[in-house]
Amino acid sequence: MNREEVVMKIVESGITADKAEKKVKQIEDKIKVQLKNQDDKAIEVAINLAYSQILNSLSQEKVRGIVIGIGEKKDANDYAKRVALNAYKENAQRAISEGLVRVDEDETVVPLDTKEFFDEGKTKKNGNFGKPLATRMQREIVVAIENDIIRAFADVDVTLGDEYDIYGKVKKPYMSVSKNPKPRFIRTPNGTERWNTVYNSVGASQYAMSFNEMIDAKNNTFVITKAFVKGMGESDYGMWVTLESDETTESVICNVAPDIVEFVNANVEVGYEVIVVGSFSRFIGKDDTEKKSVRVTGIIPNPSSALIADTLGDIADILYADE
Repeated sequence: MNREEVVMKIVESGITADKAEKKVKQIEDKIKVQLKNQDDKAIEVAINLAYSQILNSLSQEKVRGIVIGIGEKKDANDYAKRVALNAYKENAQRAISEGLVRVDEDETVVPLDTKEFFDEGKTKKNGNFGKPLATRMQREIVVAIENDIIRAFADVDVTLGDEYDIYGKVKKPYMSVSKNPKPRFIRTPNGTERWNTVYNSVGASQYAMSFNEMIDAKNNTFVITKAFVKGMGESDYGMWVTLESDETTESVICNVAPDIVEFVNANVEVGYEVIVVGSFSRFIGKDDTEKKSVRVTGIIPNPSSALIADTLGDIADILYADE
């Protein structure tokens, strides 16, 4: 790979020639220092790999936005594995003949990758076709970009409420995040700026819904809505919050995802107005009545509502104080 080609590609991305040259030299010098005990061939290979990584990074799309939702990491192939294993339990010979599973010598049943091509046009072959389904950990992160919401999927670690540059392939409203470069932290916006940005982005997106629309939603619907925090606390199952709205007398008890508990404890209190991100669900409770809940993956508070909450607290103090 030609060094000048790499510099030219960096310049085409909008960086001046002098800065591009300097960046490439810094990368080369770092490799030479780290591999100073290796022979010239090993250093050359490492530098060429670095060139390839640079070109790959430049080919990625970039979005800049505030993270407003962080799901739990899960094996993206878990569902396909369970389907294959259930098929084997129902009819072992058929599952094997159809290539859903294989049985190893130690009698371990191994789910196999049945996707021959990645695209409908059958132009991109899957190199893992017919091989064991890998464990592919990923989570959903929800990002408020300018006047829109992006739902991105990757094995990444980010912090709720912070702003990042995120790289990958965008097909709105979804984004497949690249392994390299990883999301790059930009800054932590102040509460007011964060709220205003998120409020405008949600309002302009296809996901904005009222509280009433949320509680009428189908099971497992992705939701973003505005509400007030009626209560919050801890249980054996983790952190919970109760949400309410001035649109209805109905409230919803929600479980809070573990990765955002620290942010919620530090930034959210009872009485706050919040934008909530999560997955809405319906289920039958122990009393045989339908219950509604949200698995909350993001809560963005309105800082100005803190003053309202404090004022309401003062009113309660006056009401119940001894004369």
